[in-house]
Formats: sequence, structure tokens, C-alpha cells
Amino acid sequence: MNLQIVTLTFITLVLKQR
Repeated sequence: MNLQIVTLTFITLVLKQR
């Protein structure tokens, strides 16, 4: 897995939680 994919996934999860 590329670091960019993990970062994007993490950001998406954080935005969904808000």
C-alpha cells in the first residue's frame, strides 16, 4: 500500500466522523 492511499483513507474516515 502506498502512503498516499493510507493518508487519503485516514482523512476520509476523519471527515466522515465529523
